[in-house]
Amino acid sequence: MIEELNVATMGWVVYFRHAAAKGHLERLDEWIRRKLRCYRLKQCKRAWPTFKFLRERGLGKWQAWELAGSSKGWWRLSRLAQAHQAMGIGWLEEQGLQSMLKRYLELQFIGNRRMR
Repeated sequence: MIEELNVATMGWVVYFRHAAAKGHLERLDEWIRRKLRCYRLKQCKRAWPTFKFLRERGLGKWQAWELAGSSKGWWRLSRLAQAHQAMGIGWLEEQGLQSMLKRYLELQFIGNRRMR
């Protein structure tokens, strides 16, 4: 899923590389990361598998159980500090997610170098 997402988002970045879209891409990156956290938590389905996943990701017992045992929906859980700690930007990059903002800034830098 991340591979398909990367293809689409990198296409958008190349298309909008000349626009002043830094803020928009930053917010979109944040939303995509949250959606992927939500999706990954939802894959666990129940409290115990969620707890085990979070423990494997390095959370303490209490932190993991606090998130896993919550009755909040997946989207709200994906916003909690425990979800960010367990599935941070580094982890998402390890999974293959490419940052739209980072690619946009690279294209801006390359474009500015060519104009000199």
